[in-house]
Amino acid sequence: MAELTKKLLLALLIVAGGAHDAFALLGAVSGKPTAGTPNQLTEVLPGGNPADVATSLAHGFPIWYRDENGVKLELCLDKPAAGGNGIVIPCLTAEPFTNFPISFPANFGSEAFWWNATGVATFTSLDNGTSVPGGDMLVVMALEASFGNLLGTPEENQQVAFGRIRLRANVPVAGTYQLTHPYGTRDFVVPGVSAGREINQTQDLGIINPLDFTVALSDGPPPPAPPAPTPPSTDAQVVNADGLSVGPFLVPAVTPYNPVTRIGGPLTLGGATYIGEPGGAVHVEQALTAAPDAAPFGHSVTLTLLNPPAGFVLNSATGNQTVTISNFQVMGKRFNDGPNLRPTARPDSATTAMNRAVTIDAVLNDLDPVTGANVHGINRQALGLVAAGGEILRTTPVATANGGTVQRTTNLVTGKATFTYTPAAGFTGEDSFSYVVQDTGGLISEPVQVTVLVENLSASKAEFRPRTGTWRIEGTSSDTTSNLITIHGGPRAVLSGPTAAGGGIGLRVTDTEIAYRLTAEPLPSTVASIDIRLDTADGPAIFNLYDRDFDGAVTFPREGTLTTFNLQPRPNDGVSTFSDAVARILAGSAFLTVRTTARPTGTGEMSGRISRPVIGTAAVRPGGRWAFRGKSTASPGPFASVSITSSNGISAPTLPVRMR
Repeated sequence: MAELTKKLLLALLIVAGGAHDAFALLGAVSGKPTAGTPNQLTEVLPGGNPADVATSLAHGFPIWYRDENGVKLELCLDKPAAGGNGIVIPCLTAEPFTNFPISFPANFGSEAFWWNATGVATFTSLDNGTSVPGGDMLVVMALEASFGNLLGTPEENQQVAFGRIRLRANVPVAGTYQLTHPYGTRDFVVPGVSAGREINQTQDLGIINPLDFTVALSDGPPPPAPPAPTPPSTDAQVVNADGLSVGPFLVPAVTPYNPVTRIGGPLTLGGATYIGEPGGAVHVEQALTAAPDAAPFGHSVTLTLLNPPAGFVLNSATGNQTVTISNFQVMGKRFNDGPNLRPTARPDSATTAMNRAVTIDAVLNDLDPVTGANVHGINRQALGLVAAGGEILRTTPVATANGGTVQRTTNLVTGKATFTYTPAAGFTGEDSFSYVVQDTGGLISEPVQVTVLVENLSASKAEFRPRTGTWRIEGTSSDTTSNLITIHGGPRAVLSGPTAAGGGIGLRVTDTEIAYRLTAEPLPSTVASIDIRLDTADGPAIFNLYDRDFDGAVTFPREGTLTTFNLQPRPNDGVSTFSDAVARILAGSAFLTVRTTARPTGTGEMSGRISRPVIGTAAVRPGGRWAFRGKSTASPGPFASVSITSSNGISAPTLPVRMR
């Protein structure tokens, strides 16, 4: 271990007289609008107040950074998409679940980039005419987003933005090496050659400053060594003498973008503009430039051996002591700086049962149409909750006035952000919270209120006299304001199709399970599958009641119970949980479909919509009680059960019917 430490220290020894001044040309980071210009972001300059930086409510990082050439880049988080010559990868991202949309924090990588330029080189040297292979060099220049915890994992309030300059080189001989990159130059002494990476340095300016997004702009002192477990001898020093950041941004030297060679820029894809295409497994490498102001030290990277031994040539291909990287893999997404207007959030209302959480899609009715005068629409992940002191929170839960809690949640599969409101235990009545929505340009709406009515609804008695067709059903509700209770018979469906086959299904639905009883006859061919499907008889299946490939021969009547373990989530269709599925079934938005080997697709051999026949209605009286007594053509159904729904859309658990 001591030998390794010694090696690292020697490998990173910097000649005191060999450092040269460097400077960066990052001009500003996005700033919050002022009271007088609510439809325009401002700029925060180097040395400005970090609290004035405008960040995205979706993930907490700045909306954009600008260099001195006026190039504004936003965080590049876009997925691969179809381009003019196949699939184009516009951004290099590191989300853990690549098949799902990027979302914070569940599907956000440990790093993301406003800008990145990476170059590599391999070289062979000559020692008195003898070939010495194995030399290589890696240079990374980037403006990067990450997190300030030890592992760099996505975490709220740990967001960092930093300028990175990294050099890693395997060199074949001891000596003094001079690195020149677009933003500075530095001399290194390599006292000896051993296992590799004789030069290994990384400058990350801003990485230890969570939520201070101005550090990457600053002309400040070198950053201190990162905390353990990173060895200080590996990354404590900096490539630049004075600790400056990257800038200006380098962009492809060739214009326009060529979809065949994938060289050049800018690249337009799906309405967005990127400085170029970085490529995926196969990198797109090309020459870069910066205009009108060039980078301080040119647009290439060189490593020069200043004191070669007699008869030694570092780069046999060129016959000199310099290795040059002229082509880079580059990425960055240009911010659309067109006219923008604040989005308009609109008040919402929701209802839920006592002791039950509810998901609220608050952005559904908000307005921000994209036009020539408003180039940015709503960012549907960028919702913020307004805390008691006016602070806008992203993923942190907020307490409501009546003891409830509300938190923004983002669906992993769809990337859609909603609010989850949970009432206080035993609470009934009205509660509320306020939220804002942000557009893709960083402008935030005025706060609006969401009102939630929490109702305690129950049925205590359900009796039916078959001989007379008379019902007696009673219960209570905590809401006595113009509240009408609708009483339904148990969910059921009559099955029919293009053949003589017919049948029916009855359901008994609770919060945790669905019991079913299915009949079918006569079936002209073998049953292949039986499913509960959404919206139509050929819609997406949410429950499978039978599958010939797994369940063997089917017999009727068929009975069983479905739970959350049987659910086939359809988040794109609004069904992510068992409760979602129950709500769709009770709302009449589900079908039972029986498919056979003769009719294995579409509506199958027979199908039918699952519905609840209305038995009658009853008004909630001032004391909270309600009752229905009378005749109805609706029967109790196969499971002899009833369910109730209030005017607020709240449903109570199914109640068994007592036959009198």
